Amino acid sequence: MRSVALLVALGVVLGVLSVPASGASADVSISGVEVAPQQPAPGDLVTVAPTIQNLPTSPSAVDITAVALRTGEGRRFDELARVTDLGTLAPGGSLRVPLTVRFDRAGVKQLRVVVYARAEDGQRVTVQYPVTVPVRRQGPGVDIAVERAVADAPTAANVTVSNGLDTPIRNVRVSLGGENVTANPTRRVQPAVAAGTVATFPFVVRAAGAGPHALTARLTYETPDGTVRTVTRRETVDFETLSAKVAVDARSTPGVAAATAVTVTNLGNAPVHNLTVTVSAPNATAARAFLPGLVPRSARTVRLNLTGVRGTVETTVRATYDVGDRHGQTETTVDLAARPGRIELTGIDVQREGDRYHVTGSASNVGLSAAQSVVVRVVPTENVTPAYPNREYFVGTVPPSDFVVFDVFATVQGSPEHIPLNVTYLVGGERRSRLVEVPFEAVVSPPPPGQGAGSAGNGGGLLLPAVVAGVVVLALVLVALYAWRSTRAAG
Repeated sequence: MRSVALLVALGVVLGVLSVPASGASADVSISGVEVAPQQPAPGDLVTVAPTIQNLPTSPSAVDITAVALRTGEGRRFDELARVTDLGTLAPGGSLRVPLTVRFDRAGVKQLRVVVYARAEDGQRVTVQYPVTVPVRRQGPGVDIAVERAVADAPTAANVTVSNGLDTPIRNVRVSLGGENVTANPTRRVQPAVAAGTVATFPFVVRAAGAGPHALTARLTYETPDGTVRTVTRRETVDFETLSAKVAVDARSTPGVAAATAVTVTNLGNAPVHNLTVTVSAPNATAARAFLPGLVPRSARTVRLNLTGVRGTVETTVRATYDVGDRHGQTETTVDLAARPGRIELTGIDVQREGDRYHVTGSASNVGLSAAQSVVVRVVPTENVTPAYPNREYFVGTVPPSDFVVFDVFATVQGSPEHIPLNVTYLVGGERRSRLVEVPFEAVVSPPPPGQGAGSAGNGGGLLLPAVVAGVVVLALVLVALYAWRSTRAAG
């Protein structure tokens, strides 16, 4: 009896355990799982979409109570996503369920999709499906480069995007900012960055206060398949305390007018903007120049002319500028002297030619700028008259420290004290004139006919003809004597 009871009890137990196998009321499976994108990068939104089927051979409909995405296998796992109450699935029906997740780090992710269902008879059904998702750090590289960072002043910063992919990236958007740091502009856009190339996006940042400040660059782009990805780069930059110092140096330079070469040097650690240089002096017209900005440790030289200066004057050279929100000014003094071109007549010589006097010499420029339209002419007086062929002589242009020769003619009545010459020329667009008096006793020339220095009265002028006549008579006598002797010898 005990054996029979034991067999009956065992049969009952075996019958209960075999009910699910012999009387299954649902046949549910996962026919496949789609992953998009197939090779995501860290931070991408990944969609894992299983397709759930209630096979046609299933004896009843099922309620899909939940679908979950989990990590790994076994009892210890993390649930990454879950959807519930998906409705009833009739025999032969299917259902696609998208699950979304992001991965912060690269690596091969071993996942599983778990489907929970309930048949009409209340039987619970659980189906699992393994999924492998490779997450690769294959996006473009992002780098932040900041020049010498100075607080409370514009600082240049570049965000560099290096596309190491085999395909281009499109709709590229780069932004830059940070805590207590503003950027101008806040975002830059570029249509594309080709594969294997580098693109640089310039910004100007400004930090409120010195010290370390965090800068964050964010790159957003699209892959060829339309996937939108984001890459973030964070850098800590130490901003220096603003130091504004500008030096001015000036020196006199030769020229038509008083001129100075002004050198402005930025000795600070921030760029200089709105730089203005002014040169002024009493009773003179001030000169001014506007210069572009100066980066730190750089200099620029500008030449300024100061009109209205006569002789040497003390000149004030002043530079005003902006550095960040600050306005600065510095100045110095320099002695300036006007040394324009100036014509002097040198090497003058006077020779008498018949009834005229030929005056020659050099128009010499003893100044430091060219003299133009130089003209030398004889000035008519009571005893001096300009004469043909050169009553005046056009010299033209005489370069600095150079000369050009001239010659003019004049007739003289009596014995004047001098022959006046006038020289006119242009310097810096201004007409100038000088009167030069050539002493008449400077004449060095042969005496005019009938006025030889060795003559006595009026007879001195016949000396040369008499000598010539004597020579001729003597030659005739010698010829006659030679002829007479020849005739006598023949007889």
